[in-house]
Amino acid sequence: MRLLHIRCGEDIRDSLVEAGVPGDFLEWSDPICRGPVPVGFDRPSLRSLRSEWIASEWNLDAADCLSRMTEQDAALDRLDDYDRVILWFEHDLYDQATLIALLDRIGYRSNVYMITIDDHPSAKPRFFGLGQLAPAALASLYGTERPVTQEQVSQARHAYRVYREGNEAAIAWVAATVSEQSPLPFLPGALTRHLAELPGDDGLSQTERLTLQALETGAATPGECYRDIMTKTEPQPFLGDLMYWGDLRHLTEAAEPAIAPVPEDWKSAIALTEFGRAVLKGHARWTDKNTVKRWWGGRYLGPDL
Repeated sequence: MRLLHIRCGEDIRDSLVEAGVPGDFLEWSDPICRGPVPVGFDRPSLRSLRSEWIASEWNLDAADCLSRMTEQDAALDRLDDYDRVILWFEHDLYDQATLIALLDRIGYRSNVYMITIDDHPSAKPRFFGLGQLAPAALASLYGTERPVTQEQVSQARHAYRVYREGNEAAIAWVAATVSEQSPLPFLPGALTRHLAELPGDDGLSQTERLTLQALETGAATPGECYRDIMTKTEPQPFLGDLMYWGDLRHLTEAAEPAIAPVPEDWKSAIALTEFGRAVLKGHARWTDKNTVKRWWGGRYLGPDL
């Protein structure tokens, strides 16, 4: 059987090989949960926009980003070369946002199957994702894949459309109306977490707020903040370290920083500023002295581009 595994990253590639799971591997790793996905762009234009944003946000080479994304997208045109294509996606926002974009891209195909979980008995003390699992655990999942249905593709396309439109009410409606019995049962939780990245009453996203709270409760470096958020306070961990570094940088490089000094690496000493403490305690808003300038799905939060 000609077999292809698709994953939003390469975290399970080597483990699948070690476990003896056959098949080719395709990393389709555009992190849809961060950066612009506005409507009105065809595929090549959206790839260019996203590669430029990713390179700027995370200090990468734009040409390399565009080349990789173009190659990955072209590989999706060759899915008919395989008897079975298995999508490996967990429950969190990173994976679910990527999944709905992927299903929107490839549509319904009779040879596409999916493995999707939100927990595993071997994941201790907490399940973060498939990349956390040992080769034997991944091997135990191989063979449990189920065909992707037309209903799942339809739901994914609708969810991805409202995600790209950036309509808060529409996204909240989708999150509230799909259920555990729906075609994509982990989508509600992921979209609910996406909604939490909108500025709250304090002007912060949930990730930004958790970062300030981590420093308030004892974290003293970016690495310690990331550890505490991922293991203790984040209800649905989904951010990779590179993505989190970008969020942290916004708090340290703003007109009025909430954290100082600007860290050089994961072990740099950082602390709340007086303004950061005021925001955390509810005595000030982030937007009292700063302007929000970031993408939320297909919607730009801030002044006109």
